[in-house]
Amino acid sequence: MDRDVWTKHYKKLILAYNKPMNVEQMGVYYEALHTYSGLLVGEAVDALVKDRPHWPHVADVRDKISSILASKIYEPATCARCEGNGFVAADQQEHFGITYEYVQRCPLCRPAKAYPRSAA
Repeated sequence: MDRDVWTKHYKKLILAYNKPMNVEQMGVYYEALHTYSGLLVGEAVDALVKDRPHWPHVADVRDKISSILASKIYEPATCARCEGNGFVAADQQEHFGITYEYVQRCPLCRPAKAYPRSAA
C-alpha cells in the first residue's frame, strides 16, 4: 500500500471518530500497515468504523486484518489441463473398425512413475 492510499483510509478514520489530523500518528500507522494491500486495509478500516465506538489502535487494525484474512475462503489451485481430476484425453485408437477413446494420467500434475529397468 502506498502513502496516498493510507492517507485516504486515515482521513476516513479521523472523520468517523472526530479526531484532528495528526501527521506523526498517520506515519506510525502507515509504517505498521504498509505491507498490507490497500484494499485489505480499507476493508479493515470500514469494519472498525462500524464496530468500534473508540479510536482503534494499530494493533486493532492489524487484528481486524488478520480476522478478515482468516475468514476468506481460498479455493485450492487446480491443474489447468486436467482441471484437478488427474486424467486427460489420450490419442484415439481404432481396433477392428471401432474407434476407442482413451485417457491417460495428466503429465502436469501426476507425472508417470519411473520404474527401474530390469538388468536382463
